[in-house]
Amino acid sequence: MLLDFLFHYSLDSRGGNVKLAPHAAIASDLGQRLFFSIGDNPKDSRLQINDVKPEDGGVYRCRVDFFNSPTRNFRHNLTLVVPPEEPRIFDAQGKEISQLAGPFREGYELFLCCQVRGGRPPPKVTWWRDDTELIGTSHTSVEEGATMMVNQLLIGTTTRDFYGVRIECRAQGTRLVEPVRKDVTVQVYLKPVRVKIATPNELLTAGHPVPIRCESWGSYPAAKITWLLDGEPIRNAEVTVHSDKEDGNITTSILTLKVTSENDNAELTCRATNPWFSGGAIEDKRVIRVAYPPTVSVHLANEDPSRLVTRAEGQNVTFKCRADARPPVTSYSWFKNGMRMSGESTEIMHLTQLERESAGGYACGATNTEGETRSSSLTLKVQFSPRCKSGTEQTSIGAVSLQSILVKCEVDADPPDSVRFSWTYNNTRNVSP
Repeated sequence: MLLDFLFHYSLDSRGGNVKLAPHAAIASDLGQRLFFSIGDNPKDSRLQINDVKPEDGGVYRCRVDFFNSPTRNFRHNLTLVVPPEEPRIFDAQGKEISQLAGPFREGYELFLCCQVRGGRPPPKVTWWRDDTELIGTSHTSVEEGATMMVNQLLIGTTTRDFYGVRIECRAQGTRLVEPVRKDVTVQVYLKPVRVKIATPNELLTAGHPVPIRCESWGSYPAAKITWLLDGEPIRNAEVTVHSDKEDGNITTSILTLKVTSENDNAELTCRATNPWFSGGAIEDKRVIRVAYPPTVSVHLANEDPSRLVTRAEGQNVTFKCRADARPPVTSYSWFKNGMRMSGESTEIMHLTQLERESAGGYACGATNTEGETRSSSLTLKVQFSPRCKSGTEQTSIGAVSLQSILVKCEVDADPPDSVRFSWTYNNTRNVSP
């Protein structure tokens, strides 16, 4: 018997025992990789091809020659599956991506292109996210004489859940072999989704620095946090920022705020933005309350702003102590010429039946838990009728008969310009002014 495989390989058993028959192969690459294996059962005999190459595919004919029987021919079609090359992934600018795709922006398009060369049969190129296929657009392209299968993935709106995921391009020509894969990690820039002033909204103390913490979630890269007071950026304040990418993209900003009484009921704003997005700022606001010592002023009860009050003897005057304080004033005090007045402890002070001695500078003081403050003075001027100066009420004068004498009359009066004098002698008015 003589076996001839299309003249690439032959076995000649005409000498007897087929297992001892000589083998022959043509001097070619394929011939050197062929071997006919003889089993104990003729059905177990096989032509083996070692180190199979793409060009080994085709129709193989086995011809068997007999001494006393007609020649027999058998044909076998060897179809080879050739895996494609590893997929290559490109971005919208045609730049090849090795590991990290992006960055893309939340709410904007995501585009990736996968190109695969070679493969027999031509592979089907698909995109996958975990076990879910992503629908792309496929076509065939020829570049430098080589055929490429191309699949373009376009996602119209990139959502937050694409952040950090792995997208895989697969190329598979047949289910007989595993697909060839290439994956990349998607980098997505994210908007902040929440911002909150976390420090409890407690009463602040004027002049005392206090740390206030604001937290923003969900931004990538880290959110930019801006502090505002009544709509104006806070400048020259100490701010500490910390970002934790492993904990939900949290950004923390700590503002050391030193307030004054003027900031009471001001609106404090913490604003979070991502510089990669126009607009889209989110804010948290609160009205701050400031504890401060009283701001005190003294006025007439009718709110006359005059700082000099004039009254006549016997008249009355009412002063009011006006105080702005948080927390509210707990007690009032009154001062005359710098000395505390006893018996006066309310915001209103009544002075009745004014006397000359009632004149002076009056101030009030107010006290709360933050301290005591004294106002500037308001001057009370009391007008009074003329009266002899102290020590001149009665004077004895000696004189010689027919001698001229000079008698001086000195008085105190307010106003002094309108004083008019008249003289009497022995209770008569015989002496003219």
